[in-house]
Amino acid sequence: MNNTKPGMLIFEDVNGDGTIDASDRTALGNPNPPFIYGFNLGGSYKDFDLNIFCQGVAGNKIYNENRALMTVVRNYDKDFYDHRWTGEGTSNTYPSVVYSAGDARTPNSFFVESGSYFRIKSIQFGYSLPKSALSKLHIEKLRLYLNAENPVTFFKYNGFSPEVSSSNPLMTGVNNGAYPLSSVYSFGINVTF
Repeated sequence: MNNTKPGMLIFEDVNGDGTIDASDRTALGNPNPPFIYGFNLGGSYKDFDLNIFCQGVAGNKIYNENRALMTVVRNYDKDFYDHRWTGEGTSNTYPSVVYSAGDARTPNSFFVESGSYFRIKSIQFGYSLPKSALSKLHIEKLRLYLNAENPVTFFKYNGFSPEVSSSNPLMTGVNNGAYPLSSVYSFGINVTF
């Protein structure tokens, strides 16, 4: 390839014609997960209750355009900077920072990552005061609870969140700045008179 330097990405001659060009393109994964799952667990013991809702996807791929744009409009992330190729024998994980030269920013498998994740969507822990303590207040039920929404997501993707979406169907599975879900923690009281 033009302007090739040590430490740059290596492109494969997929069709074996001795030239790396548009005819060497190949499918690198499907942005649509073949497996989508979710489950809800709940239970109670005496005056305590617990409810956990989890969901996730498996088997899809994401094109991490954030990394592809690092040298043009965005900064390098710490993982890339710490593990980049800086000379012979230094790294086989990430290329040198010169990888943006020449044709190296052409979409390629280096930027395709697993989109699989497992997320705890919500956890709610509650305590209902005993009815004997509420009878004098003319309250039938009083329940206190702590709730956490999106407290943790497990994934291997090199970005904020592997859950990416786009209104453009041609950009399905491409992360070019998706904002991650926020975690929300709350406390509440349910009162029944």
